[in-house]
Amino acid sequence: MTTEEKYIALAERTPLCLHEECPMKTTCMRWLIRGYMPTGRRFVQVVNPCINVTQSHGCEEFQSLTPASQARGFRHIFDNVPMLKAREISRQLQSDFTRVGYYRLKRGDRPLTTAERRRIEEMCRAAGVTEPIEFDTWEEGIE
Repeated sequence: MTTEEKYIALAERTPLCLHEECPMKTTCMRWLIRGYMPTGRRFVQVVNPCINVTQSHGCEEFQSLTPASQARGFRHIFDNVPMLKAREISRQLQSDFTRVGYYRLKRGDRPLTTAERRRIEEMCRAAGVTEPIEFDTWEEGIE
């Protein structure tokens, strides 16, 4: 997937920013990807432009456009985990992500967000897993 294709996909699923006076707009993904919105799209999500943003207070909706490593899939994290612990972790993650969401993330249908990856690692650690948590693949992406 090319960088432009990634930006188009981001523009389709991420709320965009239209705040003209925002001091953070030159580094904010929500502002920068708005030019990649497909012209055939009739409706889009936007961040409320009435939010008061200042340099000193920042913006709660700010997202960096800096690429980061993202994990994708976790089909083998239970390979060396006792069955009872694996079931316990799996049930808790299904509760957190929904059953369908859990299996989509496990298969690697989309990259895991940092929060999702941390939640998986926390659940494994809480259940007593001491081995390193191995995800299927890692890729460069924008969260």
